[in-house]
Amino acid sequence: MEQLASSKGVRALHARVEAEWGPVLQSACQTAAARALWARAVRDPAAGVLAGERFLRGLRERMRRDEEAGAREVHGVMIAVRTLWVPADIQDGDWMTKLQSYGYVPERNTIWVLEGILYYLRHVHAMQVLETIVACRASVHTVLLADFMNKNAVSLSQTMYHFYHDSPDLLLPSIGFSQTTKQDI
Repeated sequence: MEQLASSKGVRALHARVEAEWGPVLQSACQTAAARALWARAVRDPAAGVLAGERFLRGLRERMRRDEEAGAREVHGVMIAVRTLWVPADIQDGDWMTKLQSYGYVPERNTIWVLEGILYYLRHVHAMQVLETIVACRASVHTVLLADFMNKNAVSLSQTMYHFYHDSPDLLLPSIGFSQTTKQDI
């Protein structure tokens, strides 16, 4: 895998990636590195090529440091078996349709990760995102991982942060999520 990732053609491709892709697109390389290094759990023969040498080495080093430190969680463990990258604005009403056109199947078990997203949205848009997820989930297992800010945290920068809820453990069941677990940090 690393021989292929360090080949001349892949290095040239990744030189363009580093020069032309922003951090969001480059995160696809980080996800690919996790998929490549966890090959025993995820079968993705192209992951090492997409990840490239830099991302493979970087993730391998973070995993090594985590293991040496006796961390309970190791970098790269939380990966999606199938990750969809879709050009869509979740503030638009048709983002779920776009997601489905790229292969999302609501009838499959799904993990939604809304980390670092909701509090940047206006209240109406954040609620639409949450309600859309509830409405589109089928009778399969759906997990939502999201972080919320409370009113005090949002007040630190009202131009940057908009959506807050002081009791997400009460909000989520009220819109259709059946079980919630809250962890304060």
